[in-house]
Amino acid sequence: MSKGDIIDRGLLVTLPVIEEYREKNAVWVDFEAVRPLVMGALYDAATAGLKSIADGEKIDAKLPRMADFAKWSIRVERALGFEEGAFLAAFSGSREEGVDTVLEAEPISYRVYEYARHFDAAEPWQGTSNELLKILNERETDERIKRDPAWPKAANKLSGLLGRIAPALEQKGVVWERAGGSNKRGKIYNLYYVPPKGGDDTSEEGDDTGKTTVPHEGAIDKLYSNLGTVGDGGDDRNPGPEEDGEEMVF
Repeated sequence: MSKGDIIDRGLLVTLPVIEEYREKNAVWVDFEAVRPLVMGALYDAATAGLKSIADGEKIDAKLPRMADFAKWSIRVERALGFEEGAFLAAFSGSREEGVDTVLEAEPISYRVYEYARHFDAAEPWQGTSNELLKILNERETDERIKRDPAWPKAANKLSGLLGRIAPALEQKGVVWERAGGSNKRGKIYNLYYVPPKGGDDTSEEGDDTGKTTVPHEGAIDKLYSNLGTVGDGGDDRNPGPEEDGEEMVF
């Protein structure tokens, strides 16, 4: 599952790898043994949620997408044995993991991120999707990646792909938007970078330096020993990223 809109509406759960296979009847026997506890917990949660609504309890937390679902989950989290704020923390973590999942599924996402970092909102890169595709093709030096089916081969494929992953890219500071016009070359877009709020979220403490990371290509593992050039329409006012092991950190 790598569609950003679906991931943004879900809670990602990583299940352990099955190491022992059992007969179906044995699994159902175990389930029937715990079913009263499961149903009791669900009924307790539903009761707590309905009581919270009846008592007029206000939910003051800043709600994420799927606000009704979030409010209900906040109302019942204590009844399920969680501390206050546990749901929003889990939902936020799930969204961050979902963003990485979306970007890892698209080999071109890192090159878009890398190129966008040379521009800001005051002076964005501006051009057509065809022009951007030519630049990204020049910057990606690994022919295996460009031959991968996930790498867009035409301008309309690139613009469609960037439109779908734009919310995920924005979480990493990359803005891709229509410039509000067109010319003989086609539709004009803006591409630029805005440091995400909160800085780097890859460490436990975080920092306020405005750094961030974006996943590498998921289709082919590769170290970026050659970052290419800025390409047409760019500039060299910002230094290029440096390698740090297997993850590019800025």
